[in-house]
Amino acid sequence: LHGQSGDRRWRRRLPGRATFGWSQSLLTLARNAFPHSADRGTPDHPPPVPYGQSVQFVSEHELLDRFGSLPTAEPRVVVSGNFATPKRLVDLFDTTVESYRLFILNAQEVLPNREGVVYETPFVGPAMRGHAALDYLPMRLSLVPQLFAIARPPDVVMLHTSLPRKGKVSLGIEVNILPAAIERAKSNGGLVVAQCNPKMPYTYGDGEIDIAEVDLAFECEAPLPVPTRRPS
Repeated sequence: LHGQSGDRRWRRRLPGRATFGWSQSLLTLARNAFPHSADRGTPDHPPPVPYGQSVQFVSEHELLDRFGSLPTAEPRVVVSGNFATPKRLVDLFDTTVESYRLFILNAQEVLPNREGVVYETPFVGPAMRGHAALDYLPMRLSLVPQLFAIARPPDVVMLHTSLPRKGKVSLGIEVNILPAAIERAKSNGGLVVAQCNPKMPYTYGDGEIDIAEVDLAFECEAPLPVPTRRPS
């Protein structure tokens, strides 16, 4: 108690400007001692996007060029699932890449259905159920990040996000295993693409990601699908 009281008396004697000066001096020393600190960025960890900066959007033609130049013969593509699948983004990819593996949780909408496309999921949705090309992975949802890290790393991650806001975008109504997929793709040199939809609600928590995590983005306004009532 005596030490705490003494600390308070000591802090009260410090002039405000002096305290600020010490803080600035310490920050300068740290930057000089560690020239590759996080605020400067490194090749593995780029610097944070400045507050309020917008993401650079590309055209559909540029997306097709990038998809066509993927180095992997049969890339694994992890896509937002449930009712948040970026349909336009998936269609563009399908017109460009001959063979790929499509990983989606509880897929609802119609997916590309042709030779060369293999479905992967631990949670089978209506769009994959009973399909001959389904590679079902019976496992807990909590183990999917380990699956990405050890056995089936994603080469491409396709997101359906909100529009950028203050240097970030939101995954909106579908988060699930997407943060783990983004992290693994970025660490392996994979590609992260976002379909930014003005109709996607902005949610927070784990669903909010820095736009620096997105390699390519394009704006596509489209209504979000909703569950249909099953006949009783």
